[in-house]
Amino acid sequence: MAEQSAHLASAVLPDVPMRQFVLTVPWPLRQRLAVDPALVKTVLAILVDCIFRFLAEKTGAPGGAKGGAVTVIQRFGGTLNLHVHYHVLVTDGLYEDAKPDEDDAPLVFHPLTARVTEDDERAVAEHIHRR
Repeated sequence: MAEQSAHLASAVLPDVPMRQFVLTVPWPLRQRLAVDPALVKTVLAILVDCIFRFLAEKTGAPGGAKGGAVTVIQRFGGTLNLHVHYHVLVTDGLYEDAKPDEDDAPLVFHPLTARVTEDDERAVAEHIHRR
């Protein structure tokens, strides 16, 4: 785990602010996730999509701007019990390809500058839950 973290920090992740999201799910869904890889993938896609939509709203980045994320899907809890949940490290903002016609053009980062409130967190969680 330490080696993977060091590799991500030194060679993969951009030098921009990052934010961690953790998604836990109700027990019946944990049991299904434990045996259904397609459902694991679907829940992850919903989670990341909702986070990036939130970032798009908060940053005011132009349409088509994209974020980056690294996810670890953990399948156990502190007592090695079944506890499928998601740890997602997300760029705290979105990237825009300002010159899509140029191959070497740098991306423009639109950071999240507004404070994230409890209401924001609740709204994202409710959106994920509805989806």
